[in-house]
Amino acid sequence: MGGVTALVVDDSLSVRTVQERLLGDLGVEVMTATDGLDALEKIREREPDIIFTDLEMPRMNGYDLISTVRSNPAWTAIPMVLVTSRAAQKHLDKALELGCSGFLIKPFTKDHLAAQTRQVHELRGEGGRPPII
Repeated sequence: MGGVTALVVDDSLSVRTVQERLLGDLGVEVMTATDGLDALEKIREREPDIIFTDLEMPRMNGYDLISTVRSNPAWTAIPMVLVTSRAAQKHLDKALELGCSGFLIKPFTKDHLAAQTRQVHELRGEGGRPPII
């Protein structure tokens, strides 16, 4: 899946490290951010092909990050995957309402990450920015 860049946003160093390693094993270039505000800075520097974001983080949580990214016309096509231990339907529904593209429930596996990333890679092959998946 070379050529795909992912932004991993999580306040947990261990989760960021695991996700970065698993995505790296898939040939994905990985950027990391410690929370939503850090993620916005990273997106401004270099737009990723996909964003994996935690829900509960300091300074700016995942809901606010999704909402902020979706409110910027230049970023609306970046797929955003919520990575959370909060599997209750109300959390998933709220994320969908805000424009989330997919979900990974912690703990996740390499196969789960691969499936989300593969969709982006395949859609990118059709030309241009990948649509929301």
